[in-house]
Amino acid sequence: MSAESSSITLDFEQPGQRRLAFTIAAPLQVDLAGPKISFKPFKGQLQIDDKAVAPQPLSLPFQETARRRGRRDGQGRLRVDAPDTRLDAKADVAGFAKPRIRFALDADRIDVDRYLPPSDPAKTPPADTAGKAGSQSLFAAVDPIPVDLSPLRELDLAGTLRVGQLKAAGLSIAKLAGDLAASGGVFTLKSLSADLYGGRADVRGSARAQGNRVALATKLSGVNIGPLLKDLTGDTMLEGLANTSIDLAAEGATVGAMRRSVDGSIKLAMTDGAVLGINLAQKLREARQKLGGAGTEAAALDRTQKTDFASLSASFNVRDGVASGDDLEAKSPLLRVGGQGVIDLVRESLDYTVKASVVATAKGQGGADLAELRGLTIPVVLSGALAAPQWKIDWESVARQAIESRAGEKLKQQLEPAKAEAEARIAAEKEALKAREDELKAKARDKLGDKLKGLLTR
Repeated sequence: MSAESSSITLDFEQPGQRRLAFTIAAPLQVDLAGPKISFKPFKGQLQIDDKAVAPQPLSLPFQETARRRGRRDGQGRLRVDAPDTRLDAKADVAGFAKPRIRFALDADRIDVDRYLPPSDPAKTPPADTAGKAGSQSLFAAVDPIPVDLSPLRELDLAGTLRVGQLKAAGLSIAKLAGDLAASGGVFTLKSLSADLYGGRADVRGSARAQGNRVALATKLSGVNIGPLLKDLTGDTMLEGLANTSIDLAAEGATVGAMRRSVDGSIKLAMTDGAVLGINLAQKLREARQKLGGAGTEAAALDRTQKTDFASLSASFNVRDGVASGDDLEAKSPLLRVGGQGVIDLVRESLDYTVKASVVATAKGQGGADLAELRGLTIPVVLSGALAAPQWKIDWESVARQAIESRAGEKLKQQLEPAKAEAEARIAAEKEALKAREDELKAKARDKLGDKLKGLLTR
């Protein structure tokens, strides 16, 4: 039995909102004796008319060649030629009751964001209230989402993914290549690599049905972190070239439960960058005027201000959603910066103390006017909501440091004359001892010479 032409059209429409139209047409042949069903090459088209997705209607034409053997095996190939996407997908399925799936997907470019609804600005709190306690949660929208990995128990899958250019979640990614597999209740991302913002990203991961557990290991090499964070979150606190390793694992029945169970480690090393929000060098210059007073200075982070660094490194241990670290080290020609504290993903808060000190009077960097502050440490406490943290400087503690330093310097100056006198006396005594020693040695030599002379004249 055969049909020279068969077609199906499905049309879904919400008047005034959106319309989806799916059309497929192909010759069809059915062999009842086999039994066997064969599809010759067929073509189709998906049309999307939805202002929430794109301002203009989208058309996704595709064509496919499919062949099925008996009741248990199937092979297929799908090709999509859209204005911004050219995709070729191959699949081989064995056993439809409990399928064994093998696939390969290749695309020159995919813009995932184009097919997703844009964010609603009306739902984003104003910048001046985003960081106030209780005014915004970074995770409230996704925390209730359930996570159920039990379908992995029945999945037998392996495949490859290759995409020339990918845009997703605001990120621009190139040369994406990955291999993945699933069997025995475990999904494994064996390897995923991509060019990312001037550098390279390598990712490995897994998901297990048992315990509803996921793990992710990511390594970034030479990635320009500022544009990446800007595209991903709409904001950034860091600039520079990043070499980062992230190794995290979590489990739970919801996204929120997983967030509260995150364990692992984070290591960050950066060069030629800046921390945005506060200018530590400027604050140190202001310290000369503030040391005579008292009190505390506090303010929200200001992205127009930044602290440049030649190198920066830090590491964090993550336990139950709380990241703690005590080895921050940043260097610039003028400053040395250390720090320690915690980043709490559970409470969505930050409590981190950065300690900056002047180590040199760098010409051309405003260092000459900081000579009197050399050796002083300025503690800057970063705290508050992760969405918009604040900084605080306790100038009283800095003033106490300065007083103690000046007192020590004054005592040193007072002791200098006595020290010089003592050193001179010790030097004179050494000279006198050396002269006396030389005199005794000369007398001993003379005496020995006289004795030898007397022995020889006998």
